[in-house]
Amino acid sequence: EDNIFLFNQGALTDILRRMYMLDTLRIEKLYPDTLHITLEEKVSSVIWIKNEKSFFVDLQGTAFKEITPQELTGFLKTKQYPVVQDAVHEVVEMGNKVIEADALGDIIYAAQRLPEDPGIGITTIAYTSNLPQEVEIVVDEGWKLLASLGGRAMEPQLQKLSTLFHEKLKERKNISYIDVRYGEKIFYKEKGATGRGGT
Repeated sequence: EDNIFLFNQGALTDILRRMYMLDTLRIEKLYPDTLHITLEEKVSSVIWIKNEKSFFVDLQGTAFKEITPQELTGFLKTKQYPVVQDAVHEVVEMGNKVIEADALGDIIYAAQRLPEDPGIGITTIAYTSNLPQEVEIVVDEGWKLLASLGGRAMEPQLQKLSTLFHEKLKERKNISYIDVRYGEKIFYKEKGATGRGGT
């Protein structure tokens, strides 16, 4: 019955944080002989890659857990999380805020929406600019989508893209890129073309 007095709370905290990705952890001693442990696992939204390092990034845009190369290989196979290549920062370390939360929300929305409508798979996502926040998405059809991030910008941009496909650009195999960053305008370029089209 004296064990609770000898209990090392710091050691248990370290063990639990190594075993789980935690957002909150609270340990209370309830005398005479009870521990009350409350924990909440951190929600990961994307895998963030910079140079040779990979991290889980939480919904606030902070890198919170490094991923080993072996783990990364498994996640890439299962496609459980969107994977973002960082072309902005020089270095990313654990605890760094790599992207604003609303911009990250736009990336997650695109990763969910594109496979549904217009039914396009994503090959890579590159975070290309933070001022302004922009992303380049390479799709499995071979062309690139250039889009703005932040302030729920992605939803109307993808709606424009869907309208373009349904009304004008029904054949996509010769497209090089589509740019939806400029308000109501959409620009696109076909492979081998000297100029670009638009709506």
